[in-house]
Amino acid sequence: MGTFKENELHWFPLRIRNSSLSRLETMKERLELQQGIDETYAPMGFIKVSMKKMDFAPILMNYIFVRSTFSRLVSVKSNLDQFEPLRFIMHPVYNEKFERHSEVLYISDKMMADFIRITKEENDKVIFLNNPHYAFKPSHAV
Repeated sequence: MGTFKENELHWFPLRIRNSSLSRLETMKERLELQQGIDETYAPMGFIKVSMKKMDFAPILMNYIFVRSTFSRLVSVKSNLDQFEPLRFIMHPVYNEKFERHSEVLYISDKMMADFIRITKEENDKVIFLNNPHYAFKPSHAV
């Protein structure tokens, strides 16, 4: 991924603590009203909730994707009253001396466009895993 510049537009996946459908929708609406937030996305779809019932719900219950600059998102998140439950997703990176540290995860416009296209399609061949840890290991392409 590499390091991003704080004032460049990128997609940032944010985790919402204690999320529910109504809380996700409220958070999405609040974010869209903020100056400097270009776009938000929360993938929705029909989820099997019992043997006979399907429900329209977020595919990734605790996540919302926001297109903005890092510096603007930090400013928005500092409003603890409305945005306290939002958390950046961190991922490990290694420098040339193989020293590990964490960076904020961001997504390129191309990757996010592909993700949005796939999640908006009604395709039975696309399966979203609730717990992907058993399906792949770090560094595997998925």
